[in-house]
Amino acid sequence: MKRDTKTHDPEAQAIAAISAALKDVPDERRLAVLSFVSERLGGKALAGGQTQGGAGGADDGHAHTPAGNIKAFLKAKDPGNKYQQTAVLAYYLKKHGGEDQIGKESIESANKEAGGRTIDDITGTLNDAKSKYGYFGAGAGGKKILLAFGEDVVEALPDQEKVKVLRRANLGKSKRKSKKKKQK
Repeated sequence: MKRDTKTHDPEAQAIAAISAALKDVPDERRLAVLSFVSERLGGKALAGGQTQGGAGGADDGHAHTPAGNIKAFLKAKDPGNKYQQTAVLAYYLKKHGGEDQIGKESIESANKEAGGRTIDDITGTLNDAKSKYGYFGAGAGGKKILLAFGEDVVEALPDQEKVKVLRRANLGKSKRKSKKKKQK
C-alpha cells in the first residue's frame, strides 16, 4: 500500500510543521519549547512525554504543576535579573496554578520548585518589581498582582531587546505623565 505524503489531515500537517520548526532547536530545549506552546494553547503541560491529568496521571488540583514544567518554563524564559525572575514565576503561578495574588511564600515555593537562582530578599524584590519596574500592582494583604505589563515582559522573554523596548514604552506612558503633572 502506497503512503500518501500529501495528506489533508490537520493533525499530520501540524505535526510536520512542528517537527520542521523544532529541527534547529537544541535537543535539551525541545521539551521546554513544547511545554510552553502546549500551555499557551490551553492544553495541559507536557511532563516526560505525557500530558498531566491524562492517562499518565491525575490532576490533584494542587496549585503547582509538576516541578519539571515550571523548571522548563523558567529555563526557557531565561530571566535576566531577579525582578524578571519573580515576574516569570508569578506568570507561571497565575496561568498554571490559578494564583491571581502572589506573595513571598508563593514565589519562594515556586522558585525552589523551579530550581531558580536564589532571591535573597523576596519581599524587597517584589516591592521593587512593583515600584521600579511596574511588573506588579498591589493586592490584598501585601500580596502582589502581576499586571499586563509584567505579563508582556514574561511573554517577550528570553528576548532582552524586546523587554527593553517594552520597558521604554511603559516608562513613556507612566513616568512622562507623572512628570508633566508635577511640572504644572
